[in-house]
Amino acid sequence: MRRIAASLAVATLLLGSVAACGDDSDDGSSQGSLKVSGAFGTVPQVDIDAPYAVDETEVKVITEGDGDEIAKDSSAFLNIFIANGYNGKVVDSAWPIPEDESATESPSATPSESPSAAPSATPSQTPSGDTDAADGESEAPAADEQVEGNPTLVTLTSETIKAINKAVVGHTVGSRVVVSANADDAFGLGGAELGIGNEDTTVFVIDIVGSVLDKVDTSTAVAPQGMPTVVEADGKATGLDFSKAPKKPAPGLQVVTLVEGDGAKAEKGSQVALRYLGQVWGAKKAFDENYTASSPTVAGNPLTLGVGSVIKGWDQGLEGVTAGSRVLLVIPAALGYGAEGKGEDIKGGDTLTFVVDVLGVA
Repeated sequence: MRRIAASLAVATLLLGSVAACGDDSDDGSSQGSLKVSGAFGTVPQVDIDAPYAVDETEVKVITEGDGDEIAKDSSAFLNIFIANGYNGKVVDSAWPIPEDESATESPSATPSESPSAAPSATPSQTPSGDTDAADGESEAPAADEQVEGNPTLVTLTSETIKAINKAVVGHTVGSRVVVSANADDAFGLGGAELGIGNEDTTVFVIDIVGSVLDKVDTSTAVAPQGMPTVVEADGKATGLDFSKAPKKPAPGLQVVTLVEGDGAKAEKGSQVALRYLGQVWGAKKAFDENYTASSPTVAGNPLTLGVGSVIKGWDQGLEGVTAGSRVLLVIPAALGYGAEGKGEDIKGGDTLTFVVDVLGVA
């Protein structure tokens, strides 16, 4: 998949009691020290002289990218590394974590509230959700090694962790940003499950991998014969009109490009941000859609293409589609919900029709 070029030069950041505060924070005292090395796209080397703590959240840019600037209330693909400043332990990472770096519970951790785990994406009548793709053990890559990482799709709203908003909003794709976050800007009372106490400083290293379109430009959309018409308002699909389409669709999977984008191409294993609406061929109303949802995900989770987490018609039909595209997917029952159907709206043998706007690929 297409990646934004990153400088291979190693950048080093040292934060401690004598370090200046970040561009997005006020002056505050700190203890211990934090050293982060590595440019965007490489495995970050994070050395924490624990206990490391800051009173005010500090934000520093290690590598400044030249891509799109990420706006408030938009979505972005991020590679995220998280460590607990109190004990120096890694609690999560987009890159493989050595076993001896795994998190342990901080003495100050309290069980009062923990962050809710990402739900298993099971949209009502559409593709089932994200699954853990390869959990097999792998050797951790060396620091400064150029690696893909495992990007996460994050929608940057007031509900998002403040530290992540501070690291991403206003910064550009291709940037690596380090945040030393006080408890209020990180997990607060919700970090017990991660081994982060309610007063612990949390360290984030965030690579801004890709931006996500707000919507597809449909001003040049084509209207192919023999297909339903997309009914829309303000660029958002609200339904499919079958009045000029044949009563029965042609056999087999059909992928019809209505708008062709010039962004990254979706491949097996890609994370895909999208908006979609699904309707049984010939039906009067949609059975599911996410144009009115807060994020371009499937039931709150990004789509990982080609790993069997969605119906086969999606895995096959979206492969090769580029970001910025709008496509129609006409999916026979064999690649959808088969002879059994799904719920009240999809009967056995039904052909499914989706309009899909691909807003971003990473």
